[in-house]
Amino acid sequence: MRKMRSTVKKSRFKQNESLRKAVECLGIAALLVLLCSCASFDIGDWPSKFVYPHNNPPANLCGSIGAFFAYYLMYYIGPGVFVILVSAVCFLTARLVRRPIGQPVLRAVGSGLLAVAVSSSFYWFWPYKIFSFPTGSGGMIGVGAVQFLKSHFALLGAFILIAATWIVGIVLLADSFVISVLGWFSSVLGKMAGVAAPAWSAAKQRSDVLGQIWQKLSARQKPQPAGPEVLRFDRDTKIEQRIAGGDKSTEGRESKEIDFSVRSNGKQTSRPAKSYVPASFEDYTLPPLELLAEPQYCFAAVQGKVVKAKAAALEKLLGEFNVNARVVAADTGPVVTMFELELAAGVKVSQISALANDMARALGAGAVRVVAPLPGKHTIGIEVPNSEKEKVRMKDMLQLAGGKPERMQIPLFLGKDSSGEALVSDLAAMPHLLIAGTTGSGKSICINSIITSILLTKRPDEVKMSLIDPKMVEMTAFNTIPHLMSPIVTETQRAVQILEWATVKMDERYALLAEARVKNIADYNKLGPEQIIERFNPSSADEEAKIPKTLPYIVIVIDELADLMMTAAKEIEAYI
Repeated sequence: MRKMRSTVKKSRFKQNESLRKAVECLGIAALLVLLCSCASFDIGDWPSKFVYPHNNPPANLCGSIGAFFAYYLMYYIGPGVFVILVSAVCFLTARLVRRPIGQPVLRAVGSGLLAVAVSSSFYWFWPYKIFSFPTGSGGMIGVGAVQFLKSHFALLGAFILIAATWIVGIVLLADSFVISVLGWFSSVLGKMAGVAAPAWSAAKQRSDVLGQIWQKLSARQKPQPAGPEVLRFDRDTKIEQRIAGGDKSTEGRESKEIDFSVRSNGKQTSRPAKSYVPASFEDYTLPPLELLAEPQYCFAAVQGKVVKAKAAALEKLLGEFNVNARVVAADTGPVVTMFELELAAGVKVSQISALANDMARALGAGAVRVVAPLPGKHTIGIEVPNSEKEKVRMKDMLQLAGGKPERMQIPLFLGKDSSGEALVSDLAAMPHLLIAGTTGSGKSICINSIITSILLTKRPDEVKMSLIDPKMVEMTAFNTIPHLMSPIVTETQRAVQILEWATVKMDERYALLAEARVKNIADYNKLGPEQIIERFNPSSADEEAKIPKTLPYIVIVIDELADLMMTAAKEIEAYI
């Protein structure tokens, strides 16, 4: 019986041992997969919230699953995650080969401290490397540790504590290993010193002999000019020779001014770089104006008789109320006509304002507005709605704008003002625009004109757009434009994610502009690829390839923002 029991125990022990080894092998494999995933981490892979659209397929060596784990490990722990993963691999490998590491709790504590020290050091020395997280390159742990230490212990105290964390972490993680490595280094340095001493003396002797031979050869040769010979003209000598020669054929003629070109050995000032255009958009042409509908010409001339009749009716009304004033000018716009009134001496502006309702009755208008006084003039204005409104066409605004759009980054053709001039504004100078109005006042039409303005003036590499349309009907016409970053968003949760991504992208671009030493996107795009590479000074070709040569403007258009706020008020308000 005892033999049978012992045999059963041995078989169970072997089974448990085999199961333990299998689990350890699987653990090592999983840790190696995580190591490869973190080593090939790319911020453009899913589920990153800082770059959109995501890489397809993922750039991570372990696919989308590896990108998922790498994103959260690098975001929360930072580069210190490599210390934890390597320590775990070494621990499991030692157990697998039956050479277990003593004091595993202390080793784990040392691994954690060393990971914090590594992440903190990365954030300390390289806070915002290219294509790192906008929060910092040390992960949430490294960023939090550095900011906490700096705020409570100042710069010097924080540096000393991080250095102490390095030392304590290394000692707790691998004390015997560190001692053996230091001993090995000292022995290697001693051997190298013993070998290098005779080699150094022999090299010095050879150098002295070669120096003597070189001096003899140099003495035999004639000195050569340092560079190519350049003909130089002495300006004063040349003029004196011409005067002394006294060429009679040139007497009596006007002396012409001679242009002396100066050859400079200094570095010439580089010209502004040409705007960089990606190869995929070099052949892109903007839509021609022939696609637009023709404007309604001569609207003001057609309304001339009506305007004269209203001016006469206005003067008659003022005379009935013993107000001495006359209409000196009328400016017809697409919606309203501005009548300029010149008041006689002693007439108060308040007298005109008090007659607003009477003027509306006499002119057959719903309401009139008194503008007193007009800027830069001694007259006051009376705005009267037109009985017939002009249809404002996009083509008419483009023609009236002239050269204004060329001086703007994102020109918006919003319409015409009260005097009939094109109303053009730069969205990049705003940079937020809220369109408000009653139902049927033309808010959606204004949004459509804004999108059309961008399509007519900017290439897809200059402006990227994201359209949010909860009603699913207003922006369907723009579903296939090349400027879109993603399909038109119709879901509230997706809209929240877009706004969250935009805020993170904004912080990321601020860090990028700061590293490029420019203030805005326009200045960044003026640098050109060569100056951008020179300013970032990448350490490898892969890092250079990730540096954006141009930064497109990102425009987010939201229709029915009020409805969106009702469904997700806190999130939308926070991101806006």
